[in-house]
Amino acid sequence: MEPDDCSSPDSLESENTAKMPHSDPDLVEDYSDGLDAAQDSAGGVQSVIEEADSLATGWDDQERLTKATRDLQGSNWLGEETIMLVISFFMPIIGVRLVDIGEVPEDGEWDTWASSKSKAIRLRESDEIVLVPLFDSKLRHWRLLSYRIEHETIKVAVYDSIAGRVHLESLRPAIQAISQFLGISSQKQLDLYLDPTALQQDNEHDCGVFVIIHAIYIISRASLPSSASGSFWRAVFRYACNLQSGLRPGNVDELTAELDSITATTTEAAQSRRDQHDRQEQPPPDPKILDLLRAHAAANTQSERLQALSQQASEFFKAVALIQYRVCQDVSEIALMRQLSEVGASLSAEEHGHLMRRSALTTFVSDGAVRLLERRKEAMEALERGAKDFCARVKAEHDQAARAVGDVMERVRAAIRDAAEKVEEAKVRAKDAEDEFKEARDKMKNAEEKARLAAGEVEAAKKALTDYESIITGSV
Repeated sequence: MEPDDCSSPDSLESENTAKMPHSDPDLVEDYSDGLDAAQDSAGGVQSVIEEADSLATGWDDQERLTKATRDLQGSNWLGEETIMLVISFFMPIIGVRLVDIGEVPEDGEWDTWASSKSKAIRLRESDEIVLVPLFDSKLRHWRLLSYRIEHETIKVAVYDSIAGRVHLESLRPAIQAISQFLGISSQKQLDLYLDPTALQQDNEHDCGVFVIIHAIYIISRASLPSSASGSFWRAVFRYACNLQSGLRPGNVDELTAELDSITATTTEAAQSRRDQHDRQEQPPPDPKILDLLRAHAAANTQSERLQALSQQASEFFKAVALIQYRVCQDVSEIALMRQLSEVGASLSAEEHGHLMRRSALTTFVSDGAVRLLERRKEAMEALERGAKDFCARVKAEHDQAARAVGDVMERVRAAIRDAAEKVEEAKVRAKDAEDEFKEARDKMKNAEEKARLAAGEVEAAKKALTDYESIITGSV
């Protein structure tokens, strides 16, 4: 780094407006001597870092997560922002597209709505499925539309958690307008149908929750279960929001409470199913789900730590730049002192004695400035070496965390698929048990009919015997 490549400290302060965490002492232990030298020479590195720590950062994402967590409490209705935010947690990189269509027409004029859009959504070639949450402003009800794009047709599945409230054809104008907004050619045929496996809610406030549940199962390519608990999934989604917010001392207790709530809800649901279906074998709750959630939380914590390390690397580079600026000032002072020495040499002999003393002082100051410059240069080089090593460690940990997060997400998807398969197996076993029960009931009815016929024959035989005895008695 050349000394004359300088920047003002004011410009350094104005370039970074993001909040930086305080440095971890363990991370700078190897080159603490360099920092001490920088503190002595620059006289303000730590103050610059502390001032950068106090700068404000954007809170939009944090506010959205806080609002979503609050909306998922109790029996609150979910809005569009919360539904889109929670679904986005589970979205893959390719294959599935989540589309927000914005405000819907309350008067049902979908043609006007479609023509008012400035431009259509540009779908990608990799978009096999397009998910569109649709709000019915008249019924105050959420549904989920799933577009499966094929060569000649577009299959549109409607997932409605309160079936029977609206006729399918009444949704066709809205779906056609949304198809136009998605940029789908009008020449393609729309194959519209209500998905018969859609989960059904048992209250009036969980329609938004069931939209998210349907979206998750579609994304994971898993079959829908026969039923779902809105309170259980609310707890799962609150836990997901808290994980996205990051582990902090203030919300560790909240995450623990959410895990306990999920465990309790799962246990109660399993007990309820066992009590209701004593003849059916139901799979117990899979404890691996909770282990995966905890692993996901740990991966998020590691990712946040890496972000903090990256911010600390910026602190080191800022300190190096400030020291460089100070070195430039020292070089200018040394040049001025040498110029004064040259001027002194050209003065008259009468002033020579006086200037000799000044020259000695100037030499002393110049030598001190050179030594100070060398110390600052050594400190700056130490900081540069430490910053490079630090960045290499940050990159290695970031790659490791990325692999860990990818592994956790793959395990979560595999666990969801396994759970769905177990539910399907339980449904098959329940169906077989029901068929066996019906067969046994039919056999019992046949046996009762045969017994009734046999009883009739016995009665007829008794009557014939009585008549025969009467005839014999009369003849005698």
